[in-house]
Amino acid sequence: MGEGSTPLVDGPEGISVKCEYVSPSGSFKDRGSSVLITAMRSAGVEELFLDSSGNAGASMAMYAAAAGIRCEVLVPVSTPRGKTRQAEAHGAKITRIDGSRETVAAAARELAESRVYASHNWQPLFIHGTKTLAYELADECGVDDMPDHIVLPVGYGSLLMGLHLGFSELIEAGVLKTMPRLHAAQAEECAPIHAAYAAGGADVSSVASAATVASAIASSAPVRGKAIMAALRDSAGTAVAVPEQEIMPARQRLAEAGFYVEPSSAVAFAAARQLRAVGTIGDDEVTMAVLTGSGLKS
Repeated sequence: MGEGSTPLVDGPEGISVKCEYVSPSGSFKDRGSSVLITAMRSAGVEELFLDSSGNAGASMAMYAAAAGIRCEVLVPVSTPRGKTRQAEAHGAKITRIDGSRETVAAAARELAESRVYASHNWQPLFIHGTKTLAYELADECGVDDMPDHIVLPVGYGSLLMGLHLGFSELIEAGVLKTMPRLHAAQAEECAPIHAAYAAGGADVSSVASAATVASAIASSAPVRGKAIMAALRDSAGTAVAVPEQEIMPARQRLAEAGFYVEPSSAVAFAAARQLRAVGTIGDDEVTMAVLTGSGLKS
């Protein structure tokens, strides 16, 4: 469907930005959806379901429609209508469930006992789709000009794990010598990965969360916590919790520079600023923020 090859351009305040939000469905999820849906069609799957906070549901619904596969998307009642309308337009059935993102995930796991569950959080093929971002960056930047730091929004961590996998494969193949430092940006109101990082943990525990405008990354209990933490530690990265009052101003700053993204994407830009302010990112180091989702959905 034309996924990949998204723009890498200079952003505001000397931070380069990877514009994943111009992907066909409006989010980076298209990389993983393309691989996973292709595999399912090859396996003869005719009907599937998944749980989503919005972007993955819209993306999987689009690829399922292209593949001729019936799709149902389980979402929290709080999911923005812009995201569910998009999935519905592709013919997906939308089932809204009362409760948190984790409540929806629990309902999905029960259904998985009898139906095909195309989970972007559990299915390994999805990560093999998101890893293409690492390959693409190596191609675009060249092996001698890779960014020193990559800051990205993280909820369940599919992009973080994909980047780590892709860069690890490039190092194993002798293409790269080292990988960029990967930094997980979260909203302070729902930041289990930041809490685990601050505590020096090797896994991520569930946390109590409050409402946040960064709904796309509001995951209080990521299911692959060990892999997420391993990606951060192995890349010498960090986790950042962005205060709620900084998210929308960061989004506005991006918009003023020509980048219209959803609030969750702006969390990465705000986190990059924060990492510079505390000296984790040096003034002379090349930094890239991944802008993961379109503002047209929010």
